[in-house]
Amino acid sequence: MLRFVLFIGLLALCTLVLAEPVVLKGNGWSTPQNGLQGRFTFMPGEPFAGTRLIQVYLELHNTSNLGSPMYIKFDINAVKGTLTTAGGKAVSSYGSDASIIESGPTTIVLPYDSTIKLNVTAAGWGVPRNQLAQISLMHDNWVIKAGDTADYYLAGTFQAGTPDAPKDARHLWSGTLNIPRTRVDVLHVADKKK
Repeated sequence: MLRFVLFIGLLALCTLVLAEPVVLKGNGWSTPQNGLQGRFTFMPGEPFAGTRLIQVYLELHNTSNLGSPMYIKFDINAVKGTLTTAGGKAVSSYGSDASIIESGPTTIVLPYDSTIKLNVTAAGWGVPRNQLAQISLMHDNWVIKAGDTADYYLAGTFQAGTPDAPKDARHLWSGTLNIPRTRVDVLHVADKKK
């Protein structure tokens, strides 16, 4: 009986370890890099000084075919973005003062075939009065003017470690994710409710 239980346990472990990675497709997911993929998502955020502060999230998904967790050294400064129009023209960053407090790098543990959603919005940029929205990351800050009805898209990168970083026993992830351009789908939410 003990041999049977051990056999079933070993079979289950092999199935988990040899399972194909779950790769999420569509909806802005990046191509997997070293067992990790990511995308941007958005929430409308609360208005401040009459301007809606769009919340930007980076979702990370473990697509590795290893049955153990992945460790990611996360630093909000490693998230970079470019805001573009529907036609692909880059939107200029809004020059404003900033007083940004950040928590610093942290290590995230991402179990097999799981996803985590991280708020990468930088709070502390100056907010202009009565504009449609403001979208802020650590290195860039964009303002969408009041009355603007156009669609905007955010693309970017997330980098951790160095390309030649050795893989340690804890599956420390290193690489660069190229996040495809994703429509900021919450810009005109309030307009549609009217």
